Amino acid sequence: MRDAELGVELTRHRSAGRPFAVVDVSLRDFQALNDRIGRAAGDTVLTALAGFLTAHASAGATVARLDGDRFSVLLPSSDAEAAERFVARVRASMPSHAGRQELVLTSGVATYPVDGDHDEPLVIAAADRWRSDEGAPTTGRTDGAESPWTLVMTGHELAPPPELPRRVNRRDLAADPLIWRSIGGAFLLYSVVIGAAQMITGELAGTGFAPAVTAAALCAFWMLASGPPKIGTWRNHVAIASAYVLPFGAMLAATPNASWAVSTAFLAPLLTVVRLTDRRQIAAHLAMPPVLCLGLAASGQVDQASIVACLALSVNTWVLGICTAVVFEAAEAQWQEIEGLVLRDPLTGAGNRDLLAQRLAEELPRHDQLQMSLAFLELDLIGFADLVRRDGRGAANHVLRDTALVISGVVGPTATVSRIGGSTFRILLPLADLDDLSPERTEDLLAGLRNAIASTSRRDRHVLPRIGVAMYPEDATDARTLEAVAASRRRADDPYAHEVPAADIGLHGRANVA
Repeated sequence: MRDAELGVELTRHRSAGRPFAVVDVSLRDFQALNDRIGRAAGDTVLTALAGFLTAHASAGATVARLDGDRFSVLLPSSDAEAAERFVARVRASMPSHAGRQELVLTSGVATYPVDGDHDEPLVIAAADRWRSDEGAPTTGRTDGAESPWTLVMTGHELAPPPELPRRVNRRDLAADPLIWRSIGGAFLLYSVVIGAAQMITGELAGTGFAPAVTAAALCAFWMLASGPPKIGTWRNHVAIASAYVLPFGAMLAATPNASWAVSTAFLAPLLTVVRLTDRRQIAAHLAMPPVLCLGLAASGQVDQASIVACLALSVNTWVLGICTAVVFEAAEAQWQEIEGLVLRDPLTGAGNRDLLAQRLAEELPRHDQLQMSLAFLELDLIGFADLVRRDGRGAANHVLRDTALVISGVVGPTATVSRIGGSTFRILLPLADLDDLSPERTEDLLAGLRNAIASTSRRDRHVLPRIGVAMYPEDATDARTLEAVAASRRRADDPYAHEVPAADIGLHGRANVA
């Protein structure tokens, strides 16, 4: 937002010949403030600071949060003196302490046209002066006494996180037990209806009718008794194939009057699109019902009504399958766009705290139903605060972006990676059973994270990851306890664990050294 508004304001002030100011503002040692008063109280401090900036800015000003505790303010028709007066008013309005932690506001000011006549020089000048500013304690009272934070919290309550509709994702739909059992119920209903039709009139059935009905009933009971298979497994492809193999068997059993059995194959395209995400696999499965039906029609064993029904099924399979796939892909793309706007960390592109909470709320009940394990990792960077002080916020931001990319590359696309604040990341690995998260894979995962993140070191200052892992349901069965267990194991993690041989790294990310 800041960059877009900056371009507009520069164009407007350049044509009018008026000055324009860019102010970068942040709280010194905000991470220490969070550690002392807690993240919830720290969020309240940031909300109140945003309120002060907005209240004291001139009409038409833009207040934007860049990342963490850093804000940028665009002040129209303002020179350097006016910008400094603005910062002084903000400092004077804030309390001097939050809890027992001193509040120190740091700022950097750049003006057009003195410091530059384009957006990039202005942004760089403001950031450089912000980094070099030692800051001054805020002076919310003129009598020298500390003004308690409670005096300014009124009217600055945190906005509730936006409520989003349920995430549309075919992987989630494929793992939904209710949908899976509904499919099994459809197969059972088909077998019951066909059996009833046979009792009413025997002309509908051929010699192979009884085995076809029995096979459909057995398939239905298998689906009702078992959990949904994962996408990409052979069980999943068998389940999809049964949606057109069993109807084809019913058509053969009912020859020459096969037209009544054609309707049982209309489940095939829906099941194919819901349980697959790869377009090539979808096309291969959608091609099978028309091939089988047209082969049966060309064999000469069915009557004319059955031939017409087979032709209609061939067309409808592709039309229904393609339309359903387009709808699912559009819904998934739209949800990802909404997720990117609301549930993503703008600096790293990883998820934020709200996304992690939403995924935990979705995944824990699902894993309870499936009786499968889930892994919860917490990762923090040792030496990150020193990197910020010595190399500046820009270099530290590059490290955070690289770290998010490294984590996403190691854990894979099905995991949820979230940056919850500062240099702390949390990772959710769904459906992590003993095969998916074996000790060998866990060992490679943790060692890969450590080695990749350690490569972001700057000269003689190393950024080292601490990692803690909690497993559901072995370690905890609720979100809060999972977070607490992972955090405690992360704090117990050896800061130099990346130097320990990979074979000595345990399941929960702690170095097994004496």
